[in-house]
Amino acid sequence: MRPINLNISAFGPYAGEIKLNMDDLGDKGLYLITGDTGAGKTTIFDAICFALFGEASGGSREAAMLRSKYAEADTPTFVEMSFTHGGKEYYIKRNPEYMRPAKRGDGVKKELPGAELHMPDGKVITKVRDVNTAVEELLGIDRGQFSQIAMLAQGDFLKLLLADTKERQEIFRKLFKTGYYQTLQARLEEERKKCYGICDDAQKSVKHYISGIMCDEEDVLSIEVNKARTGEMLTSDVLELIKKMIDSDSRILDETRKEIESLNKELEEVNKKVGKAEQLRKAEEDLKTTSEIYEKELPMQEELKDRLSLIEKKLPEKEDYHKEQAQIEAELPGYIEYEQLTDREKELNNAIELDKTGAQKEADHIKEYTLRQEELKTELEGYQNAGADREKYLAEKKSAEDKYKRLLEISDRIKKLIQDEQKLEAERECYLELDREYQEKNICYEHIFKAYRDGQAGVLAKTLEDGKPCPVCGSLTHPNPATSEGEVPTDAELKNAKNAADAARDAATRASRKCGELASTLDANKVNLSDELKAIADMDEKDLSAMQESTASIIADTKEIVDGINSKLDEMDKLLKRKEEIENKLPDLENKTLVSREKESSIKEKLAADEAALEAVLGRKDKLKENFRFDSKASAENRIRELKKKIIDIQSEYEKADKDMKEHTEKISLLKGQIKALSETIEKSEQIELATELDNKARLEEIRSELTKRATSASLRIETNTTARAGIEEKCDELSVAEKRYGYVSSLADTANGKLSGKEKIMLETYIQTTYFDRIIARANLRFMKMSDAQYELKRLEEASNNRSQSGLDLGVIDHYNGSQRSVKTLSGGESFMAALSLALGLSDEIQSSAGGIQIDTMFVDEGFGTLDSDSLELAYNALAGLTEGNRLVGIISHVSELKDKIDKQIVVTKEKSGGSKAQIIA
Repeated sequence: MRPINLNISAFGPYAGEIKLNMDDLGDKGLYLITGDTGAGKTTIFDAICFALFGEASGGSREAAMLRSKYAEADTPTFVEMSFTHGGKEYYIKRNPEYMRPAKRGDGVKKELPGAELHMPDGKVITKVRDVNTAVEELLGIDRGQFSQIAMLAQGDFLKLLLADTKERQEIFRKLFKTGYYQTLQARLEEERKKCYGICDDAQKSVKHYISGIMCDEEDVLSIEVNKARTGEMLTSDVLELIKKMIDSDSRILDETRKEIESLNKELEEVNKKVGKAEQLRKAEEDLKTTSEIYEKELPMQEELKDRLSLIEKKLPEKEDYHKEQAQIEAELPGYIEYEQLTDREKELNNAIELDKTGAQKEADHIKEYTLRQEELKTELEGYQNAGADREKYLAEKKSAEDKYKRLLEISDRIKKLIQDEQKLEAERECYLELDREYQEKNICYEHIFKAYRDGQAGVLAKTLEDGKPCPVCGSLTHPNPATSEGEVPTDAELKNAKNAADAARDAATRASRKCGELASTLDANKVNLSDELKAIADMDEKDLSAMQESTASIIADTKEIVDGINSKLDEMDKLLKRKEEIENKLPDLENKTLVSREKESSIKEKLAADEAALEAVLGRKDKLKENFRFDSKASAENRIRELKKKIIDIQSEYEKADKDMKEHTEKISLLKGQIKALSETIEKSEQIELATELDNKARLEEIRSELTKRATSASLRIETNTTARAGIEEKCDELSVAEKRYGYVSSLADTANGKLSGKEKIMLETYIQTTYFDRIIARANLRFMKMSDAQYELKRLEEASNNRSQSGLDLGVIDHYNGSQRSVKTLSGGESFMAALSLALGLSDEIQSSAGGIQIDTMFVDEGFGTLDSDSLELAYNALAGLTEGNRLVGIISHVSELKDKIDKQIVVTKEKSGGSKAQIIA
């Protein structure tokens, strides 16, 4: 990337617009950026950096702070630059965010950041984010990398020179993307902690299982168990101890279960005796209770018998009720028929009413349809000429629309001719400017030519000697030779002046020819247009503005005519549509009239039939009513329900009395049987002492309870100790695997993080970075040896001062004059500058190399030369001159006077008394 033109406006210390033609500096070599302190020398690099990436080169200068405090309120802030890259030319322009006066009214408005990038193929990218992405893809680097490669600031590369291993790790991590190795180191350290945690958890689990071992306090093994719990026993011995405890408790459990089984048999016999004794006692109690109930129930037998006999005398009444019920039920169909005839009477009355209404409705329809037909026929007679009128209006509309379209086309052509007039005027102004420029350059050429011609005589006169012939006239004497006044132009200057005058004359001639062509074409088009307007609208105008105004008026009038015709056509369309509607409605009305006549006739026939049916229904109702015993069917059904209830009540009362008598008889018989059975059971039962057997049972159950507790404890110990033994074995296996993994992971983590005991403390990331550092040092020494006149050479220190500190990126210097090696911090100010500059240049070269061969054709070196003596300055200058090999252009930012004498091409920055700065190129 190499800048061609750089324009800066209201940017940093520059109040106005500064235009720098960077092409004047050439395409290679050294140039000096010099000027007053604080005038804005570094701002030139800031402007380049801002144009490319939207940010200044330094981290302390934000884009929003770049607006010049010296600028006028209406002066815009921007940077535009054209540059070449890869043999192609690009143009970029940016402005930062800043406050500017509002275009309308008072106050200020925020100007938002803007950017545009013009590609070689003509494509323009405008959004800030898109421009940033395009520039980074084009150059292959971001703003930070560009600053490190293209701008070598004294303070920054001194930091790199004097940094320790840890500080260089941070610097190289960002430059060479080695953060992945740092991540690997951290991951290994995390994995080591994780493995340690797994081992520790497994050990804790084993201790937990051992602490949960159960043992009888009276067991002799309890002493060994206490040792196991306090950690005084090996895990293998603990497992063997648990096996012994499980075997011991298993024997105890078997013996106890046998004792319980024997005891249960003895208890079974005792329980049988207790059961028999309790059965005898219960039988005696039941006999007493049953006898008391029998004596109480016996008197009720006669009462129930008398009640049943009384109810049996009412049974004949039930038959009388049955007969009456049958007679009424036989009469029910007559009541039903009467109700049906009543419903039919209502239906017929409703139908007759509907028939009368329907007949009247159809008569009304016939009258309505007939009247409507007469009205429509009268209206239809008024629409007979609507079709012919519509065709006439259509013809008028087409003619008016054709005229309207032609007038619109002519109006567009008038606008085009007005634009052509304006273009012709602009071309004439351009021609006048080019002609003025030609006159100036031609005068300049004639002046140079005259000075050249006059100067040639003076040059020739200097070569004349008496006695030697003049090359012009041949005379051997030269009494009054010509003299030269001032500097004589060179052939190249004369040629350049003539070429410039000829080029200006050619440009003016081309502009004049173009103006003539445009004027001729414009006149011809105006004549054609005037003729067309006269033919269409009888208009005779020559001036385009008057022609445009008249045409607009005629267009408006024609549009009004077209709209009027369209309104009449819409009216005709409505009339024709109405005519079509009437023609469609008349047949429909005739059909409706016919249908209504047929409906009216049908309804009248139905009315006569319904009236005859009603008369027959009324006659049948009167005949049925003569034989009814009740007023209605409901009264007859109520009497039937009363009779059924009386029958059911008599039957229910009889069935209940009969049931009560039978149930009580069965109850007396059952009580007699129970008394007899209980008496026999008591006589036959064995006499057993219940209290004695209950004491014996309690004693046996107490013994069994103790044995059960012993068995439960043994079983619990067996289950607990079996689980503990299995858990210990499982965790021991896990611990073995985890300890192996912890061993090799810990070793890897120590190696990667530089923590191996007794060895150099070099991390994996640092080891990778040493490769880059060695290449940087090799590139730096090419220049440092040259700058220091072969006295000094930079060297990476491979060992730290002690094995407790991280090492690998420490830097020392070899003094070839005395063969010693020492720290770079012992160098003097000038020596430190040369070493730091060499290291920064080496870093810049390495970054370009590692970034895929990125080539930056322009570099800047900022200050630091004031610390060098004259000999060192000469060596540093020669080393920097070596940077310009190929097509590299190197700008040195400095105010050292010796450099001003050595470097001819300069950008001079000066402060102005009115505020702000200005810059100009001296080449």
